[in-house]
Amino acid sequence: MLQQIWSLFSQENAPTDMHAIPCTALDVWPRDLFVTNGIIVDHRLDAVKLEESISTLIKTKFQRAGARFAVRNGTYEFLIPRTFSEEVKPLVFTTDNYAETYATPIGGRPAIPVRPSRVSVASVQPCPALEVYFRSKTCPVNLKSCLAGRLPILHVHVTTFDDITFIGITVSHGLFDTLGTAAFLSAWTRLINGEDINDIPGMPLDCAPFEAFADKPSATPPRGWSQLGLLQGMYFGARMLWKMWHEPEEKMMLICVPKAFVEDQKASIMAELQAQKSAEWVGSSDVLLAWFCKTMHHHRDTADQTPIIIHTAVDLRPLHIWKDGKPLSHPYIHNAMSTITPPPIPASTLANSSVADLALQIRRAIKVYTADLEAIRADISFRCANPIKVLIPCTPDGEAVIHSNWRTAKFGQLDFTGAAVAMDAGAKATVRCMLAYFPSSIPLRGSSVVLSEDDETLWMFYVASSQEWERIKQSGAVQFI
Repeated sequence: MLQQIWSLFSQENAPTDMHAIPCTALDVWPRDLFVTNGIIVDHRLDAVKLEESISTLIKTKFQRAGARFAVRNGTYEFLIPRTFSEEVKPLVFTTDNYAETYATPIGGRPAIPVRPSRVSVASVQPCPALEVYFRSKTCPVNLKSCLAGRLPILHVHVTTFDDITFIGITVSHGLFDTLGTAAFLSAWTRLINGEDINDIPGMPLDCAPFEAFADKPSATPPRGWSQLGLLQGMYFGARMLWKMWHEPEEKMMLICVPKAFVEDQKASIMAELQAQKSAEWVGSSDVLLAWFCKTMHHHRDTADQTPIIIHTAVDLRPLHIWKDGKPLSHPYIHNAMSTITPPPIPASTLANSSVADLALQIRRAIKVYTADLEAIRADISFRCANPIKVLIPCTPDGEAVIHSNWRTAKFGQLDFTGAAVAMDAGAKATVRCMLAYFPSSIPLRGSSVVLSEDDETLWMFYVASSQEWERIKQSGAVQFI
């Protein structure tokens, strides 16, 4: 903050050895949120090949992934080296190697999540403490640690065992969003598996898709977000501080949801709609989010009228809002996400609504959002015109659920076979598990993510206070294991 204030009074030129690219407003507001995406691959991988390939990919196709953060003349920027070298690296890549299987010594390491034997019942379990295998001690935890020394924002830590490999990708949300991470990792695995780098799409160094929105400022905050006045801000702040003081500990728990359970719920809702001769429909992700929100609020008091706003993330890249009214035509790793919000729902109503009613409300909100391209452009233009304005994702007296669905990222389908060590012919090095950790100190309660899926199961996480988890457990709405 002091550095940003000082920059307002001293004009600083861009470093001659760097490309200086202003961050968009969508990059600025989540800059302090750092995420470690943890991928567990079911084979030993060659760490040298992983480092060489990801470095080559950044140097030739995704130079923006090698950015540093800077604040110059009051503006946040990405600084991208004009030339990468041993002294000016494209990323920080660290490794640990164990010449043994992960289960050795027996009982000495956290268990990797596995699907419960009773796959017909959704269940909750603690998120295993595996950060030590995904993160080195030098991984950044906040913006300050990146600004110091102009270190690369992207850190990758690889831990190898004889039977599995942990790959941790730690980055500020100001550089990558989830689908940006997915595009980058997809390109990486294509290169690992021998594809010609010239055939792999990259992100142009000079791309600036949000420039078109910067000169059309909107006076209205994005839908579902509130801009508070002084008294409202004081009231909201007091409520938040009381909650943090009264229930200070946050816990992230994994939720294992059988796909068959979701599909059965969806089939029942669709049969009901067809019986009513309705043209409406719901998707499996609508049903999953509706079930999740109802279940996590099942314990709320029948008199609790606290407004709950459900935010579900939406990818802006494929929408026809960009230049010439077309989707983005190239990979874009930076933030290009917004959120869709149904009308606020009182907590007691949310707890007692049917999954069908909630799923329909979510689907209707999505249809309304995607049908109004001008409203989407107005949401983006407000962000672009107000890069550091503080908005809250609910009303001053309300609460928010911030939900992201990573199914479209397809992390579970990444193939690392090309980097495998001593693999049998025809075998593949596939992703066994996908996890996420947030080393930042930013409160995350109310946040949920669908992490990954396999043929039978969906894996989610949800962050709540320890006391809230106990109330959820006591409600009996979901099985704890």
